[in-house]
Formats: sequence, C-alpha cells, structure tokens
Amino acid sequence: MAINEALYQKLVEAAKNRQTITYGEVASMVNMNTSSPAHRSMIGWMLGEISKQEVKEGRPMLSVLVVLPETGMPDVDSFALASELGLHKSGNDRGFFEGELKRVFAYWGK
Repeated sequence: MAINEALYQKLVEAAKNRQTITYGEVASMVNMNTSSPAHRSMIGWMLGEISKQEVKEGRPMLSVLVVLPETGMPDVDSFALASELGLHKSGNDRGFFEGELKRVFAYWGK
C-alpha cells in the first residue's frame, strides 16, 4: 500500500512552517476518529509508513511532527518506531524528540 500523499504533503507543509500538528488534526484530515482504537492504529500505520520512507531516503522522521495535545510530544509508538529504525538509542524520549524535530525543521526549512 502506498503512503497517503495528502497526509505526506500536510507533514511537509508543517515542517516548512516549523509547526507540529496533533493526532486529532491528522484524524480529521483522513476522515478518522482518534476515539476509535482501529482508527488510531491506522493513523499510526500511515505515519509509520511515511517515516520509514523518509528514513530510507536519508531524511528525518516526518511523523515526529505529530504530537499529543497533552504532552506536546509524539505517542509511545513513534519512539518505538524510531528505535526500530535505529534513530532512537537512549531512553531519553524528550531529547530524541527535540533533536529529531530540529532535524526535520532544518531539512524542510531549506
């Protein structure tokens, strides 16, 4: 299955504008609801596929831009994916998030 191109473009736009977006905003965009576990799982899968593609192309994880409103950080699955991709090696989630966010803004802000 190909990545969701509209979601990808929304993430690129947010990166260029040095902004984060919430999971709720992503859910609305793809006609899903974050109160549904199945929808949350699908949103996570879509974001994961985008980040896997980005890392494969030598770019930072775009999905790091998608945050929980309560914490201002991505959910635990994002950190698990970052570890799986070899990007997040320590237990310091906030440090990884802040560093990867800077990388995303630096790359797309060119």
